[in-house]
Amino acid sequence: MEKRFTKLALLMCILHFSGVYGQLECDFEDDLCGWLQSLDDEFDWSRHQGFTKTPHTGPSGDHTIGDGGYYVYIENNNPQAQGDTADLISPPFHLDINSTVCFSFWYHMHGAHIGELAVHLAEREGSLGNPLWIRQGTQGYQWKMAQITIKRTIPQTRHLIFRGTHGGRIQGDIALDDLTFTEGACPPQDMVCDFEDTASHLCGGRQDSNEDFEWSISGGSFGSGVDHTYKTTAGYFLYVQAADTNTQKTTRFITSMANNMTSDPCLEFFFKVTGQNIGTLNVYMASGTGQETIIWSRTPQLNEDWMIAQVNLNTTTTTLANFQLVFEVVRGTGNAGFLGIDDIRLLEKKCSSLASCTFEDGLCTWENTYRWDVLDWVQKQGGTSTSKTGPSFDHTTGTSNGTYIYIEASNSLRNSTGALYSEILPRQNNDSCLEFWYHMFGGAIGELQIDHVTQTNLAVTRLWTVRGNQGNEWNYGRVGIKRNKDCQIVFIAIRGTGPSGDIALDDIQLTQGYCEGIPAFVEPTASPITDDQGSNVVGIVIGSLVGVAAIVAVIIAGVFLFIKYRNTNYNIFKHEDKTISVKNLPDLEVTATESK
Repeated sequence: MEKRFTKLALLMCILHFSGVYGQLECDFEDDLCGWLQSLDDEFDWSRHQGFTKTPHTGPSGDHTIGDGGYYVYIENNNPQAQGDTADLISPPFHLDINSTVCFSFWYHMHGAHIGELAVHLAEREGSLGNPLWIRQGTQGYQWKMAQITIKRTIPQTRHLIFRGTHGGRIQGDIALDDLTFTEGACPPQDMVCDFEDTASHLCGGRQDSNEDFEWSISGGSFGSGVDHTYKTTAGYFLYVQAADTNTQKTTRFITSMANNMTSDPCLEFFFKVTGQNIGTLNVYMASGTGQETIIWSRTPQLNEDWMIAQVNLNTTTTTLANFQLVFEVVRGTGNAGFLGIDDIRLLEKKCSSLASCTFEDGLCTWENTYRWDVLDWVQKQGGTSTSKTGPSFDHTTGTSNGTYIYIEASNSLRNSTGALYSEILPRQNNDSCLEFWYHMFGGAIGELQIDHVTQTNLAVTRLWTVRGNQGNEWNYGRVGIKRNKDCQIVFIAIRGTGPSGDIALDDIQLTQGYCEGIPAFVEPTASPITDDQGSNVVGIVIGSLVGVAAIVAVIIAGVFLFIKYRNTNYNIFKHEDKTISVKNLPDLEVTATESK
């Protein structure tokens, strides 16, 4: 029988990291390895193998072995409700002064109603404090690795706590596996800089001393509160704050040297803006001889979410075999807000084409938003979880092994929305055509929309709308995109009247040249399938015939009774939620990295 956690003070042993990391590690193949459930939360983590109880959420097997292996997860079925939490707590451990350890784990967050997974570090009493690491919403149908570097400046006993939060609906299972601890800082993963190193936070890079002012390092509490690396206030990012003193001035951050790349890499980074007219962000590639080539430029406006940027680099020439990246901000006229950058990576692969994706390997540069909507776009193979709606195969491969994305209509409310955002598309002289394939089959299909958002003034223009059942097939769609200003494209799915309303997308491609929208206008087709408001067409016809026959029989019987009792007096009757008490740790330094 698994141990239960009542109060942290009852735990007896203290585990020193010197040579005993194994006592904190766990692959869950035999038991919970000393990790404990909490009695101060609403539900528990469960040790499990294979698929979880609910279709279309959770892993199909563990990370350690695959088929037959064990992991732990939270099950989002009843009686749990949105916001309920489940805490999994490590044995206590002691970090010596100025010691550093790397805590690694694998997590799985796949489903239309994923809530939140957070990691906390706490001592015996006080409040739970701010999380060290956090993820919200679906993260794809795969196990992902996360790493957290923990550095102590004061020796003290601590506990690590995984907190899973219920997402409100049943497709929200969150899983964990293969927890490991090693001495020293976590190794980088394709990372040029995540600004989390505990020295200068610049990862060997430097400020350009010849510029007008300097970038600043944020501990996450600045601005809108969180970095991108692990989305908590414990993280760091680089930012330029808008102020009257730096209007129209320039600052530059120069990364450390990238040496002898084996192939032309994809540069990926994230940026964020919390005000209007903060300035222009330029990225240069600088050779070892000092020659600079601009490779990316945007003038982003207010956007509370971190945005992804990607650009393919050409490093095949001798002069660029060793190179540096230069991130430059030319300040605008705005005097409130900031522009930040985080998680600069060099990935040894080609970048996704601009705003294009087959969804065979993730969402590419498209992203769900967790701020303004309720539903997530989720990757899927084969049929969806609800019968008589959604596709049974993708468009790319035409098989059940191919992948598409969709909005799951079951277990959500009418008119709930799910928004999918493109990266920011730079302004250019020629307009573009957005081509895509959509699937809208079911008796309760809502609506699919495409919006165009201009970055300069955040003006939103509705470009395209289709509503209602469009038949059990992939349909071709396209719409013209004006490119005279920096912009974003947003797909918005609106849930219809019932669960038979799944909406799917596949094979999005942005091509050169303006195009007229297809379809220009479309009427919903007649649906032969069941809606949760009624029965199918055959049932309706049969029911109608039965109803007519019943009415005729009542009329005949009424006439007969009237004739029989017309001289007789006849009376007509009228039927009238909980947290663990643990302290926050102001003397702690943490950093985190994650696999793509």
